[in-house]
Amino acid sequence: MTLALAACTPQVATRGNLVSQTKFPLVQPQKSTRADVVRAWGPPTTTSPFNPNIWYYIGETTSQRGIYAPEVEKRRMICVKFDPANNDTVIDVAEIDPKQGRD
Repeated sequence: MTLALAACTPQVATRGNLVSQTKFPLVQPQKSTRADVVRAWGPPTTTSPFNPNIWYYIGETTSQRGIYAPEVEKRRMICVKFDPANNDTVIDVAEIDPKQGRD
């Protein structure tokens, strides 16, 4: 009986850097610096290959029941742009529509 219940319990996993709703407002354009972003959200998941002043935070939570493929429960993608003249100041924080991402 215990084994049967354990098989029905979903396995939940978080991948990447999923910025929470409480941490999102800690980074503000024109006020936050590169160091503030790292302190609030950690290092970026990736940076733009063509522009070091663009950082991406990408994270998702998945759940898997038994032998079935994992399902994405929540996905969040955030783009942070830094001022090219003063690359330490945040000039834009934008949430990217998760539908634009690919599995």
